[in-house]
Amino acid sequence: MGEIKIMSINVRRLRNFWKRRAVYEFLTVCDFDICMVQEAHLRDEGDKLLFTEEWGGGEAVWSVGSVYGSGVGVLCGRKSIKIIDTFSVLQGRVLVVDIKKAGLQCRVVNIYAHAEPRARRELFAGLDICFMTSKVTFVGGDLNCSLD
Repeated sequence: MGEIKIMSINVRRLRNFWKRRAVYEFLTVCDFDICMVQEAHLRDEGDKLLFTEEWGGGEAVWSVGSVYGSGVGVLCGRKSIKIIDTFSVLQGRVLVVDIKKAGLQCRVVNIYAHAEPRARRELFAGLDICFMTSKVTFVGGDLNCSLD
């Protein structure tokens, strides 16, 4: 696989066309293979389709949360990155994506954790299914944790 460049961004809402366009334009100048997106505020399958079509980079996959919060996605920055499989552990909060790059496979786990400590602990406690694989696994996102 060599090198894989992964970035993460909390977009704090992508429902507005101009905001989405600005975020996508910013991302096109970033040199990444995979971008984990949090807090997209997707409403439904129509939003998933629209957000994917407008991305225009490589492949994209989304997990719908609610219009008022959550919603995560994974964007491929290069057409050479292929999405093999996806599943949501918690809709709109944890998205697992298996990808292939240059014939090798890995797993990306995008997490948008709750701000409230108890809900966050419960979310983290349910992540074991993400790691039931022999693939190299990358974990990232917005964990809503501070170091202080």
